Amino acid sequence: MLVERKFVAAAAVLSFTLAACGGGGSSSNPGAVANAADPTSVVDVAKHPASVSGTAIPPATSISDSSGAVWTVKSGVVYRANQLAGYTEQVTLLLWYAGKIYQENAANLWWVWQNNAWIASSDPRPAAPSGPASSTPPASSPPATTPTSPTSPTSPTSAAIPFYGINGHYVQGGLSQTVPFATQTASMQNLGIRSYRQDMYTTTDIDTFASTVIPGLGSNVQVLPCIIAYPWNDPSLNGGTPTEASAYAYAYTIAAHAATKFAGIPVVEFGNEYDLDDHNAPIASDGESISDYDNSTFPIWRGALRGAEDGWRSVDTNHTTKVIANATSGWLHFGFLDGLMTGTAPDGSTGHPKISPDIIAPERSVVGSEYFRFDELAANLRRLKQHRSYLNEIITHRFGVDEIQKSFELFFGGETGKVIIEQ
Repeated sequence: MLVERKFVAAAAVLSFTLAACGGGGSSSNPGAVANAADPTSVVDVAKHPASVSGTAIPPATSISDSSGAVWTVKSGVVYRANQLAGYTEQVTLLLWYAGKIYQENAANLWWVWQNNAWIASSDPRPAAPSGPASSTPPASSPPATTPTSPTSPTSPTSAAIPFYGINGHYVQGGLSQTVPFATQTASMQNLGIRSYRQDMYTTTDIDTFASTVIPGLGSNVQVLPCIIAYPWNDPSLNGGTPTEASAYAYAYTIAAHAATKFAGIPVVEFGNEYDLDDHNAPIASDGESISDYDNSTFPIWRGALRGAEDGWRSVDTNHTTKVIANATSGWLHFGFLDGLMTGTAPDGSTGHPKISPDIIAPERSVVGSEYFRFDELAANLRRLKQHRSYLNEIITHRFGVDEIQKSFELFFGGETGKVIIEQ
């Protein structure tokens, strides 16, 4: 069964290669910022006067902004006054320029820190500097020629390649609400988008999505709610550490509320990349074995997923909606899924509660995708519009579900570009 699960997970990656992750990391609401209030003990302009404009990490090891906060980068993550500065990863350059903090990541994408959030931006410097403070080279342009497909079962020749779906983050506000939703909807229709996936963390998020986003999208776009009842957000804990029981109860309540708002919806998704959450100890190896994971937090995630499914089914008693458990980030982390399905804990103990076969046993779950974050949406939308014809070059094959074995043989044999599995 493990081989089959890997197979379906990889197929999901291929099928939804243009879809986004949906969550801003499972540590909390992706729009939340840890340093909303600045303690004077760590932000002091007298002790930390502003750095010279143009100071960058690297080569510098820290930057002081005009408020006296010290900025650092550790393992590709940005910290302000020793607190996480929003959500960042794979940061290669942090820049203080003209009174603002900018960051660039490994994908050569830029953001500026504005109103306690990262906003899509560009390199503010008039010309790329030379020397040790220079950023990574610009991304190369798409190849001018179309790659030749060794075999062509259903290789597309037309520019009209369907764009199946996109992640939206309207309920989080910020950048996603700076453009009127009617304008966003028009852009999605222009791209041929058929599916809109939105991550939701609270009952308020769910209510906003039901009252604003679904009516705004209209009948031609199918929504995919992604419900993330994050256990550490449970207000009844008063900041305490969740347990499997508390995570179950919290997720049950939120999922039951969602089921009343989204009655009859075809698919709902629960959880997001729990394997990579900040509360976990680092994954010990490649993630293939359940023993690679944190034994202290694994039961909490198990409780959250079980509670979400049971809460939804307490309303959807006829099982009208297909339920997806998106427990991991992908990356071959199948040990995490094995533990959920078999009732095995990372310490090797067995007999624990299992995730229902309704989610995983029929081999229908989507367990990971290539993704971008919500603050990258504007820049990526521009790139898609600019290079839409390039999709014809990188998507070389299409297969039906009944040909999935053949598609994998060709793909892993290096005989294809991107492959689409169609149902």
